[in-house]
Amino acid sequence: MLSGLLGCAAALLLLSGFAVARGRRGAAVQVVYGGCLAVSALAFVLALSGLLSGGATGLSLPLGLPWLGVHFRLDPLSAFFAALIGLGAGGASLYALGYGTHEHEPMRVLPFYPAFLAGCCWWCWPTTPTASCSAGS
Repeated sequence: MLSGLLGCAAALLLLSGFAVARGRRGAAVQVVYGGCLAVSALAFVLALSGLLSGGATGLSLPLGLPWLGVHFRLDPLSAFFAALIGLGAGGASLYALGYGTHEHEPMRVLPFYPAFLAGCCWWCWPTTPTASCSAGS
């Protein structure tokens, strides 16, 4: 579940890059907002399944400092907030499908919208690595 949610955030960043590259074309608006809707719906389902499973999952990626890496954790509380964000992002993307077609200058918003949604997703899961310490030396 956690790797799927991270994949959703990465897909939103790819949609942002697509919006920068092809945003001036008329069909790009529907592709970006429709893609955001699909990714947000998938993230909602994954976060909801993580919430209903009740367990905590962790994932460590070799990014960042070489000796630490990046650690992600999905517990029931973060799964609840990820589901809430997925639901809100899906509703906003559904609204944007109709509203974005009437925009005269879509490049003012289009590249930033999926990047904003990806940023909203990322804050739920990062954790710091725990170090063991002995008390009373």
